[in-house]
Amino acid sequence: MKSKVFISSSCSVEDPSKDIGVFYNEITFNDMECYQNVKDLDFEDFIYRMKLDKEAKPKIRLCPKETVVDQLNLELENKVDFFLFIIPSEEMSHFKPIIDEFFKDIKLKYVIYPVSSESYPLYYMAVEANVMLKRDMKIEEIIEALDFIDGNNGIYLYSPAKDKLPGIEKYSYDDELLKITEDGSHFYIIKSDIVATSRLKVKQKTIEGYIERFKEDINDKEVLPFLIYTDIQSKYVTLFTKVLSGIFPKMKKPKLVLASPSFVLKYGINCCGVGYVVKEK
Repeated sequence: MKSKVFISSSCSVEDPSKDIGVFYNEITFNDMECYQNVKDLDFEDFIYRMKLDKEAKPKIRLCPKETVVDQLNLELENKVDFFLFIIPSEEMSHFKPIIDEFFKDIKLKYVIYPVSSESYPLYYMAVEANVMLKRDMKIEEIIEALDFIDGNNGIYLYSPAKDKLPGIEKYSYDDELLKITEDGSHFYIIKSDIVATSRLKVKQKTIEGYIERFKEDINDKEVLPFLIYTDIQSKYVTLFTKVLSGIFPKMKKPKLVLASPSFVLKYGINCCGVGYVVKEK
């Protein structure tokens, strides 16, 4: 059996394995500007454009039907006879009808797996599924493994209220409390069982509580930690790199994940944070 795993480009990975198929979403800035995500406009260029043009109001258009059909036909030409689609739940209403219609008169097996995970964990699931398919594991076993991953990952994301925080330049990297000096900023805890938003209050100018929650989540578990960012030069990247280095002293450097356009539009142009995926035993 020759198999193929497909995901959408909202997975926060610009250069996926050639074994992973990607439905590339489109980014439109206006009637004259439409780019195919990653292919025509990579994540870094998108973020640069957003910071350069403060009036920009881009929209994400999910991969058009004709593009999905073209990609699937190409895989049929390559003799693929089993397809696994790992699709974010909020994108199911777009992709599922297209996929179902495509396979209506084709005698091939396919599975559409909806996920609640966001960003890098979505891509991690695709990679793991691809490995399991190559090992000829049963689809029931693969679904069980995907269920585990989808329910055992999290992202602790900081989204500053303004583009520039006046106090961040004065941040002391030796300060154990990791102080944040701006009110009106947000923390997001992104997990399958909770999507919580907390606003930093005047008396709560520290991310220590969130890091403690992060530690509790990964306690005694074998995890793959990662750092999601929009600007590698940001003080926040330095801050969260230190956080991960303190939690995982044997780690040379964290897995760096550049936020996708859809993630940026949802959580902010300067969002940054730490995440993890629990490795299945």
